[in-house]
Amino acid sequence: MRTHKLNERVFLFMDDGHHHENVVVIWTPSGPVVVDSFRFPSQFQAVEEHMRERGCSRPLAQIFTHWHPNHTLGNRNLAGTRVVAQRLTWEFMLGGRLAGQLGQEELQWMQGGGWPGPEDRKVVEKELNLSIGGMSLRLLHVAGHTADSLIVQIPEYRLVIAGDNLVGPEVEFFFPSGPTRKRTPELDGLALVYRHIRLLAPKIVVPGHGWVLPPEEMLSLNEHRLKSVLRRSAEIAQRLLTWSESGGPEGFNEYLIKTWLSQANACVTMDEQEALKESVGRVLNQLGEAFAHGVLRE
Repeated sequence: MRTHKLNERVFLFMDDGHHHENVVVIWTPSGPVVVDSFRFPSQFQAVEEHMRERGCSRPLAQIFTHWHPNHTLGNRNLAGTRVVAQRLTWEFMLGGRLAGQLGQEELQWMQGGGWPGPEDRKVVEKELNLSIGGMSLRLLHVAGHTADSLIVQIPEYRLVIAGDNLVGPEVEFFFPSGPTRKRTPELDGLALVYRHIRLLAPKIVVPGHGWVLPPEEMLSLNEHRLKSVLRRSAEIAQRLLTWSESGGPEGFNEYLIKTWLSQANACVTMDEQEALKESVGRVLNQLGEAFAHGVLRE
């Protein structure tokens, strides 16, 4: 676990062992506000120790940037803590969407009343100006990485916590991606989030995973990745479509698309995407040759 002091009141915790996941602690004059919480209590221990060293046993508030378990499950001591999340985040966490991704122990925690009661839940719709502990935070709903994504702005410090809408250079995945013949709402949403963050003119931007870069460098990196994923996944999808329409055996097109989807999240660098593109191409060529020679038939 690495800890980095971003300024006199904001600390970044990054776990290199779990995809460089980030948690941010904001020290208001009255106590800490924690943004995201990792997935496992063993990861969150570093945050708890940091708070205890400063005389606090729990945060004033816990903010979730989106519903994914690696951002919501690490803090298991939420009783009496105000938890702030977008309306859809609450729907996903309290409904079956999150539960479907959890292990037995995590399910037991949830079913045993792990989430705070309604009186401690704060719901964000489009925007929330949150005054807490003598500090002002601005929470903005930006449907990019997920439909429920929030970014957290600290106007006083021109600092933006972007959640998984941004990831750092050392992170070996990029969301969302997959073969598509047209732009999806999520991909369009990410481009809009980048534009929105630029309009906030931050001095510091914190990604959901990975180390902090200068804002323009971070935004340019993610824009390049997004364009690359769109272009290359479209190329692969078009090749699959062309092969399928040429009379390939039934089912192989669907299988190959699923294969791409299962690997897409691990592909971000140009080399990795080129390797995947070549491997899919080889499979297509092999199947095409087999079909042409009568080894495979409709």
